[in-house]
Amino acid sequence: MELWLTRTLSGFAPDTDEATQRRMKRIPLGTTVQVELHQPRSGPQMRYYWQMCSLIALNHESLQTKEQVDQTLRILTGHCDVFTLDGRRVEVPRPINYRMLTQQEWQEYLSRAKDAVVQHLLKGVQMAELEEEIARMAA
Repeated sequence: MELWLTRTLSGFAPDTDEATQRRMKRIPLGTTVQVELHQPRSGPQMRYYWQMCSLIALNHESLQTKEQVDQTLRILTGHCDVFTLDGRRVEVPRPINYRMLTQQEWQEYLSRAKDAVVQHLLKGVQMAELEEEIARMAA
């Protein structure tokens, strides 16, 4: 289970993200958990990415979930391992989690992903229009 916490004067509190708050509520009161701390690249950028994936899933003919969009974007951007199996080319998406990419690598990936959206997944939609809709969804 991945939880986002924000440092406050009295310690750590759940991030304002609804999903984090729901996951925290699933842990029974009095339960001791082990937590490994690391500072994330950019929480708002990661939430933006998943909002973008959700929006594409709502508007794409064959990609129906944000997870399918995510995997497709990783392949379209070349963020995958490529090998040959039985004479066929196989592309396996690489992780985008916090431990695998630096902030700069994430920025580069996100830029390529946005380009892939307007070039391949939502042809005819301008990036400014997409970003406006993502901001509206997040509000």
